[in-house]
This record gives sequence, C-alpha cells and structure tokens, in this order.
Amino acid sequence: MMNKRNTRAFAFGVFFSAMIIGIVYLQSNDDSKETANDLVNARSLIEQEGYVILSEAEYNERIETEAAAKEEKAKEEGHTDNDEPKMAKHALTIEAGMLPSDLAKQLLEKNIIEDADKFASYLDEYGYSKKLQVGTFEVNNEMSFKEIAELISK
Repeated sequence: MMNKRNTRAFAFGVFFSAMIIGIVYLQSNDDSKETANDLVNARSLIEQEGYVILSEAEYNERIETEAAAKEEKAKEEGHTDNDEPKMAKHALTIEAGMLPSDLAKQLLEKNIIEDADKFASYLDEYGYSKKLQVGTFEVNNEMSFKEIAELISK
C-alpha cells in the first residue's frame, strides 16, 4: 500500500534519476555529431568514397547534354519518337443489360485493356458491376482498371 512516505520516496528517486541522466547527457562530448554537421568534412568524405558532387546548374547541364546525345543517336539510327506505342482511345458504349464480361471483351478488342477476364473480375470483386451506367464513355489504354470502373459506374 502506498502511503505518503513511500510516495515521496518514489518521487525523489524519479527526480534523482532524471537529474543524473541530464548531467550525463550535458557532460558527454560527442565528436561525431560535430563532424557530421561540418560541410567541408562531409564533402571530403563523399569524394573519398568515389562520388562526384555537382551543383544544380552542372546537374541540369549534364541532363540536357545526355538528352541531346540520345536524341542525336536516335536520329542517326533512323528512330523517331513516332516509334513509341500510341495511346489507344475508344468511345465505350454501355447499353442496358450488358454484362461486365461483354464490356471487358469490347475493351480488349480495342486494345484498352490486356486481360478481359481480370477486368471483369475486378468489376465484380469491387462492386462496380452492379453500378454500371448506360451511356458512352471515353476511355484509353493508359487508364487503370479503377479509373475505367469509376468512370463507367458514376
């Protein structure tokens, strides 16, 4: 049972322990903190490890130079930016009574999605198949399943 005397002794012990911890903390000299904050020492340490330090201007210049070299190399090899796959767009029309599998097949045929079964399962699993809206919706192949599902189930 805690009486007044025991409570005072406990409080004194906590106070005394806190004082000792505080004194030890203030008396300790941690040289590693001082060197970590020293910019010159940090820079030399980084350079000793084999890294190169660039200013922001130098970094941006290097990026621009590499981009120009890459573009020039592509021109020499006959490649252009037109070789990249284009975004496929489709006006998806949903009619009353259409099933999620019908939508998925239509999207697969127009190269909007890569797997009709996965898309149909996604609609069922997350409850979008019960919220499909009749109408025409603009979709593209860069949209995720979630984006398409939210668009057609508003």
